[in-house]
Parts: sequence; structure tokens; C-alpha cells
Amino acid sequence: MMVRAKDPAGMPKALMAGVATVMLVVGVVGARVLHDERSFAANDPPKGVSASAPPRFVPPTTDEVVEAVKVETGLTAGNVYACDSAGGRATGWYPGGRHCPPEQWVSIGDTVSYGIVLENTSDVVLVGIPITYQFLDAAGRVVAEPKTAFSDDDLMTEEGTIDALRPGERFGFGGMRYRDRPGTTRMKVTVGKPQRWMTPAEAQAELGPLGAHNPVAVTSRGLRSGEQKEPIVSYTADSESTQPINSGYVYAILRDTSGHIVGGVFGWVRKDIPPGKSVDDEIALDDPMEVPGIDPDTIDLYFSPYAV
Repeated sequence: MMVRAKDPAGMPKALMAGVATVMLVVGVVGARVLHDERSFAANDPPKGVSASAPPRFVPPTTDEVVEAVKVETGLTAGNVYACDSAGGRATGWYPGGRHCPPEQWVSIGDTVSYGIVLENTSDVVLVGIPITYQFLDAAGRVVAEPKTAFSDDDLMTEEGTIDALRPGERFGFGGMRYRDRPGTTRMKVTVGKPQRWMTPAEAQAELGPLGAHNPVAVTSRGLRSGEQKEPIVSYTADSESTQPINSGYVYAILRDTSGHIVGGVFGWVRKDIPPGKSVDDEIALDDPMEVPGIDPDTIDLYFSPYAV
């Protein structure tokens, strides 16, 4: 599934976040696991139309196709900690806690690990689906991104475009974001009007094979914790392409034993995938943060040539 993210510099946002000069350690004390939309069960793709009596196709309206994109979200909230060894915000917050005096190890904000899954429940192919998302507190107020020097979020926008979703197809993405204050309890995702929608036959004729734009399948191989208890997901990426795959991003949607989303992890594919071959790799949460309650058997993984 191809997802084109919007950012002012034209650079993939995951790469922009990856070059940030400041790496913060996220405290795990008081982490809160929160859920928003109720998890939905996997749906079988719509059945084919009988060739003996094909009905007349009536194109759905804009409202119908927007409503057909079902959204599932979830997050874990925690606190951002850093070492104030340089004197505070005026001179910069320093990463790492191993060599930080206890009196200088302070909380400087809030963060969330989040996941979003979208599903096309219509019987048409949706092309160019714009989405925006916000983080809200219990009262429904937006918990914004911080505008301080320690944050990577000033390089990012909380919006993107999914290139295409076939009938019955899902795509998920997530990661970690800093917030300007504590209190995040849920997410709000807004699905906009797709650029186009068409029958699978029309899409096949115009766009080519519906899976040709994303010939990489990703499966989970396991879950472990890093030095600061951050989740690290190992995976195998299998390519059906006739060309080498030398760029792309993997998203892991983290769930608990009940199937609810409790967070997300993403990272770029660090190894080239030869044509028709597979590679093993792993991704970890951007900055260390514990996400409790993950069920390794329910992790969903998605590949995209572009970062969300």
C-alpha cells in the first residue's frame, strides 16, 4: 500500500525524524494504555458478481465512499524525560539517562505511541484517500504537538494520503509523537473525499494489477524489549517484484490480547530486497518508551514505499 505523506520540505517524514540531533528517553513510569475506536473483525473481501445476471453498477456517492472507510485507533500515553545537564531549554536538553545526575533527570512533556488502521468496506477501489488525525484528551480538546527545540514534530504534519484501497483491503500505520501536555486519551481520524473511485475491473484496466504497486508482503517474526523497554519488532519482507526494492517503510500495529490497538512502531527498510527474494530486519519505537500489554501474536505489519 502506497502512502504519500505531506511535509513542507518534500522529504519523507520518517527520514526527517531520523536525522534529528536530539534523542530523548521516554519514561515508562505511569504509562497509560488507552483505546479509542472499538476493534473490528476481519472482513472477507466482497464476493464476485454472478456472471449470469450482472446487476447494473450504480456509482456510490461521495458520502457513501467516505463512510465506507472504517477506522480503528488506539494508543499508549507516557511522559518524556530528558537530562537537564546543560541548564534547560535555553541551551538544550540532552538525551540518555545513564550518566545523568538524578536531580537533573526531569519530565519535559508527554508522548504517545499510536496506531491507525483503515479498511475499505465498499465494493469499489478508492484512489487517493486523504486523512488527518488529532490527539484528544478526555474532554475532547486537542492535545497539540509541542513547538519546542526538543521535538521532532515541528518537522511533521498529522495528515497523509493513501494511494489506493481495494474492496476489503486494510492499511495501517503508526509510531510515536510528542505532545505539548499530558492528558491524551484518544484519537480523532477524519477521512476526506477520495480523488477517485472505480470498480475493480475499471481499476485493473486503468491502473494495472491491483497489487502491482505494492509487491512486498511483511510478516512478523517476534517481539522483544530494548534497553529502555521499548518494543522492537522483527519481521520478514518478501518481494514479488521483478526489480530490486531499495526503499520503503514498515509499520507494526501493536495490539493487546483482546485485539485492541495499544500503539505502533515504524521504520525504513534498511536492507535492499532482491527481486523475488526476502530479507529479515527489525524496527523499534523512535525514542525509548514502554508499551505494556502487547500480544506478539496479534501484531499487524504493513509495507509502504512512502512514509506517513
